[in-house]
Amino acid sequence: MSKSGSEGVKKNGEFVKMRGIGIPIRLYKLQNAKLDGDEVVKLMRQHPWGEGTEEGFIKPRKHNGEVQAEYVVSYPYHYYKLDEKGRIVPVSVMAQDKGEIHVRCDTGVIELRGSYLATKRSVTKTVEITGVKAEPMTISDDAMDKLMTKAKEVSTITISNLDNPYLNSLEIRGEAIKRAPEILIFRKRQRGRIKTLRGTYSLPSGQMLTCFFNSKGSFIIYRKGEGIYVDDLEYMVGYLEKLALPETQ
Repeated sequence: MSKSGSEGVKKNGEFVKMRGIGIPIRLYKLQNAKLDGDEVVKLMRQHPWGEGTEEGFIKPRKHNGEVQAEYVVSYPYHYYKLDEKGRIVPVSVMAQDKGEIHVRCDTGVIELRGSYLATKRSVTKTVEITGVKAEPMTISDDAMDKLMTKAKEVSTITISNLDNPYLNSLEIRGEAIKRAPEILIFRKRQRGRIKTLRGTYSLPSGQMLTCFFNSKGSFIIYRKGEGIYVDDLEYMVGYLEKLALPETQ
């Protein structure tokens, strides 16, 4: 098995290309969407990155029933350094952020992977060129509760909107939070809502990976060993969509 800092191969699949220790995922729900995949690809190709443009799409295509593309944003980055005489001088360079956008026309879901800046700009541009509105896919408290139940172990949980005159939110950390009786006090008696959740999950590859979920429709899946398998990532995204979609339709 080959090893790489950004990608690799396994017997029955492949690793997701990535930088850093994890992949940030954000889900959006298209409002009253009636999009045609071929038309979306055509529109994206009219806004390519390159040839002096500061941002745009790369390789828009249809794959497995969805529209996929990369999105690049170029921006100036300013910093200071010492010159040859030891003086502090300003320096400007052009930096780039890149992310992926997956538009599923059948379900009206946009999945964003990677840099916050690039993915945020990619969904903004997609909304602009298609004329269809999109909103973050919020995850209900019931769905967050199911994510906690599905986890093998939960190490951190943030509970907000407490019916408590002294507390409005709190963060709990531990080795086995799921089995702590105090959770019922804050969740049931004080009607708290799960805002964030960090736990470990058993995935199709057999790996146990850590995920961090936010009720605002985003999560991070952290790499382990050589990387994150495509099947594992798609499984977690699909599971989250199934939990969230009934709440957004």
